[in-house]
Amino acid sequence: MRTLTPVVLLLLSGVSAFGKYYEAQDYDVKLHLDSRGVLTVTETVKFRFVAGPFSYLFREIAATETDGVENVQAWMDGLPCASGTGAGEVEIQGSSPVMVRWHFAEILSGTHTFTAQYRAAGTLRPTANAQTLVWRVLPQKRSYGVGASAVDLEYPPGVVPRVVALRSGAPDFEIGRGRAHAVMVNPPLAEDVIVEAQFPAGSFTGPPPAWQAALVRKKIDFQRGLRDGAAEAAIFLLLACLWMFRIRAAAKSGAMGLGPDIRIVSPPSSLPPATVGWLIGGAGLSLGTLLELA
Repeated sequence: MRTLTPVVLLLLSGVSAFGKYYEAQDYDVKLHLDSRGVLTVTETVKFRFVAGPFSYLFREIAATETDGVENVQAWMDGLPCASGTGAGEVEIQGSSPVMVRWHFAEILSGTHTFTAQYRAAGTLRPTANAQTLVWRVLPQKRSYGVGASAVDLEYPPGVVPRVVALRSGAPDFEIGRGRAHAVMVNPPLAEDVIVEAQFPAGSFTGPPPAWQAALVRKKIDFQRGLRDGAAEAAIFLLLACLWMFRIRAAAKSGAMGLGPDIRIVSPPSSLPPATVGWLIGGAGLSLGTLLELA
């Protein structure tokens, strides 16, 4: 299944050199659902850089399977970042995906903590008896290791989830009043870390996702197009068969109209046979005559 997740790409300055290395020592994700089901995501990542130089960090936040990502904010080392390209500033561009680029003073080795926060509507998928959140909490494709990742899911205190779990299995979430918590240590690079939380239907008051309704309409339109196309093809085939049967019947009737006493043993002239048939009144030969004249 396809789900919304931030895709983190590190495009760091300088040509890659021997020993150049970086890792996420901590990759913490907080998912907060308000009473309407709008999701606020806060990601805080502590990166260690070795054998640089390094001068910027680049991140993509995909907006697929949401009704849009908005109110994107960024911090570095706990300080809010102003818009710009100077050290300590951030560039935020686009809507799907949202491009976030932090700039910092060039370093050879060291650590920086980067935080991104944004809102995503339309993340709860309704079914007959449940509302389900599906969210990828770690980048699907990353080239760096993660030492530890704490995942917190917050929801209104009066809401009791049926289940909160990672699709990949362990670790289990500790589920409490208004909060579910789990910690992963050294998650494998190839592991697709997706949180799935299921709540009883009606737990959140927001409307169903517009993107999901659009997919349903697209599927219905596709199926309707298939049915209409099949019906039109069947009608066309039926008309073609009727036309062929009519032509054959007319040709047979015309041949019988020559009479039993007429015997043709040699061509009466150099005219083409279809033209001769038309001249002597044979029915159903007009198409052949036109082809010959053409």
